[in-house]
Amino acid sequence: MLLERLGIDRIGIVTHNSNLASLLIRRAISNNIATGRDMKICVVELTPINKSVIYDLLESSVQENIVFTDNPGSAMSFNGKIFLVSIGKPISQPFRDLSFPRMNLYLLISDKSFSMRKMGLETWRVITLEPGSFLMKSQSYSLKIVQKDNDLIEEEPLSDNLFEAYNLIVDSMMEFGELTVKDTINILMSNLGITKDKAREILEDLQRHRKIKVNKGKIELY
Repeated sequence: MLLERLGIDRIGIVTHNSNLASLLIRRAISNNIATGRDMKICVVELTPINKSVIYDLLESSVQENIVFTDNPGSAMSFNGKIFLVSIGKPISQPFRDLSFPRMNLYLLISDKSFSMRKMGLETWRVITLEPGSFLMKSQSYSLKIVQKDNDLIEEEPLSDNLFEAYNLIVDSMMEFGELTVKDTINILMSNLGITKDKAREILEDLQRHRKIKVNKGKIELY
């Protein structure tokens, strides 16, 4: 849903995690290599990334098409896709300039979402669940990705009903904080128009999918 689109569609990722940024850049480059097209890519590192997780992808025939730079000005006239990493730093002036070829910017990873909206990027926010496990949320969807070695994997998608319930639980936890099982059942019943038995069944299904767990009567996310 998300990982396979990195570097193919124009996407912004909001995160403070520079290690995750390295893995996202790796996946975006990998996706473009998989297309078999002779696509040129410029990775602009306003925040340095761990390129060692990327180099194993780059065979000699591909290396000449991938450029890494910390100079944003060099991307202004670049004839290809631009991936930009800027965490903990303001987006440099060239990227705020109206003359910047924004349609060439296919991936922006930053801790600020303001520039993403202005540049017309589909925006996803990252919530760290635990080391190596992340919840990715867009305006309409949420999904979980996990790190495995130097790669990222999306967990198996839920059915529409479970997906709706899971999003509702996540949003409620962000709004209200800690939820008890009773709280969660009431929220599901009220918002989804279902019975208490159906709400309990949904919680059991979400536990089987390892989306939530119950600890001392409280709901926790994996």
